[in-house]
Amino acid sequence: FARSPSSFARSPSGFARVTRSMKRLRRLSMGTTNLDLSRLGSFMNARSFVSNTPSSATTLDSRYVLKEVGLLDELFAQAGALHHVLKRKVQELALLNGGCFVEMQQPAQMADSEMSRSRHEMSRSRHSTTGQNRKPYKIRGWAELVREKGSVEAAEGTVKWAQLKSPERAIEKLVRSYEGKVSRLLDVCRQSLIFESAESLAACLHQIAADPDISCLSVRNRFHESYDANHISLGYRDVNLNVRLTSDACRRLGLDQHVCEIQLILKDFAAVKLERGHKRYVAFRNARGQ
Repeated sequence: FARSPSSFARSPSGFARVTRSMKRLRRLSMGTTNLDLSRLGSFMNARSFVSNTPSSATTLDSRYVLKEVGLLDELFAQAGALHHVLKRKVQELALLNGGCFVEMQQPAQMADSEMSRSRHEMSRSRHSTTGQNRKPYKIRGWAELVREKGSVEAAEGTVKWAQLKSPERAIEKLVRSYEGKVSRLLDVCRQSLIFESAESLAACLHQIAADPDISCLSVRNRFHESYDANHISLGYRDVNLNVRLTSDACRRLGLDQHVCEIQLILKDFAAVKLERGHKRYVAFRNARGQ
């Protein structure tokens, strides 16, 4: 990301709307968490926990003892169990707020002109900005994709979902940034939601605030004017939330204290990220030792 897409520089009202929604989400999340936030440290410093809650318990009582997750394999076990649950939750949010996902394009779906390019042209495209636009991915509205495929299950199979953070990157992050404290890894289980406009993104923030099955612990608004995107994230911006999934099913499985990550991204930024933007950011991150 060399710079933010120019369309957002011309949309201060969009930035303001996202910021107002973020402030409202913070106020509401303080009242919707199922556990006193003082047990979790500061609002912006969430942790993942494990508990000895009996599987039949649905409310907090004297038997409910929390401790920070201390083992990486324990954290990954929780994240693996929540992966499908989080995926279905973001699908639900996408249907309600006009969200999009990245569809993986099959060779048959690609344009004839794309398939007929010479080997020489394809070789050149690997090293050019123009060529990087020719990716086998397409950003599609979730509702449109479900209608086209005929069912949620069929549509789900065509989407490029975020996978669990790799163990290698998790260990790297623990060593570089978190002093080996496993409970500070809050993005092992993560998903992204893409929006056409700041209005849709703001509507999703309101929806998350009102969702009884989501407890929001922290919000990072990278659209805020005080966020120095050029120096911190190479121009990339999004709204990043750390949440717990607190449905009855998650409580029964003892997974309601695991912290997941949801990224709310505007389409222009997602398009750049799909090109070589993320690879450039990884190189930038490694150079900074993050």
